[in-house]
Amino acid sequence: CRLLNPDLDSSSSLFVERLITQLIHQYPAHMAPHLKDLVAALVRRMETSEIMGLKNSLILIFARLV
Repeated sequence: CRLLNPDLDSSSSLFVERLITQLIHQYPAHMAPHLKDLVAALVRRMETSEIMGLKNSLILIFARLV
């Protein structure tokens, strides 16, 4: 969630998709309690992002969660 902080520069969150995807796949039981916070952070970051590549990455994370 820290990497998705909307106060940070968008480029700092650009490669967060790979990290979150790996965490979800490797540690699903550990990530389950944090999904609500993760989704909230993704939505906040999506609203403030100005980089199309970051928006695409965030959409991919939502797709993987579904």
